[in-house]
Amino acid sequence: MTDPSLDTVLKVQHHFDAPVARVYDAWARPEAWKYWFCAPSDGYSGKMTEFAFEPDGEYRAEMRTPNHDTVVQSGAFQEIEPQRRIVFTHFWETPVFGDDVDYDDTMVAVSFKAQGDGCEVTVVQLGFPNEAVRDEHIWGWEGSLEALARYLDSKAATK
Repeated sequence: MTDPSLDTVLKVQHHFDAPVARVYDAWARPEAWKYWFCAPSDGYSGKMTEFAFEPDGEYRAEMRTPNHDTVVQSGAFQEIEPQRRIVFTHFWETPVFGDDVDYDDTMVAVSFKAQGDGCEVTVVQLGFPNEAVRDEHIWGWEGSLEALARYLDSKAATK
């Protein structure tokens, strides 16, 4: 993993009008990830092709972009503290930032905190090669967390 620099640390927060247990559950189940993790904005769709939600368990997600390109991301869960924290690696198997960008694994830490009747989720990701790549991930996380909020409000979340 690339050495973290303060210039390339990503931090995104989102408040959900759902209890911590419900928000955390959407992170712990592969059938939920396809609705929000693989769909950061309109026109995206995806599926989880691998998902072992346990320490050292791996995940792999295939996302179809609005241009009908398929991009693949993968990683491994490092730490899981139910309803408190998830830490995992993240890697793009397909080049999404151009062939000239040296993209190694990044580390993602997600924390869950009760806030009133809702939940505050904080995503911190580090190890980006530059600010431009970090900023693309900010867009992706903000879109994914908004998609997660829509998912939690949907009938699919109750299945």
